[in-house]
Amino acid sequence: LGAVTNISGELVNSRLKKLSGRISGIEKRTIRNHITLIGFDTTNSILAENLKRNKKHFIIIIEDSSLVDKLKDMGYSAFTANILSELDMKDFKLNKAKKVIIDIRDTSKTVYAALVAKSLIGNDKNIVVVATTLELEKYLRTVGINNIINPASMAAAEISKNM
Repeated sequence: LGAVTNISGELVNSRLKKLSGRISGIEKRTIRNHITLIGFDTTNSILAENLKRNKKHFIIIIEDSSLVDKLKDMGYSAFTANILSELDMKDFKLNKAKKVIIDIRDTSKTVYAALVAKSLIGNDKNIVVVATTLELEKYLRTVGINNIINPASMAAAEISKNM
């Protein structure tokens, strides 16, 4: 009976997860030592493909429930949440993540999501933020986020080397 309960519980949990896009209680208990991708702009999209190919344990958190459904259909562990809410983001145990990578097209959401992650983790050492402009990069540093990657700056530096 216990085995049947476990199996049926997992089936129900799987179905509810698929329908809602929200994280379930069972998943909350098992999340640790994972990589968290917040947002799904270009960098996190490519990163997710690489992580999946290398069989790394990671989750994707975004606000768009229709994109969550597509990502789940593609085999990703994706969830919908208000990425600017400490209450919503607390469920994903960012403090137990190996890395938190924030890649959001909207610059103001990028800053707020980084501040929420830093607040939940207690520091910024495991947070990497993808910045799309030098201005955003500068602002993130002023609010104490120091691990910043700017793909455009990196590309420009690489192109400059070969001139």
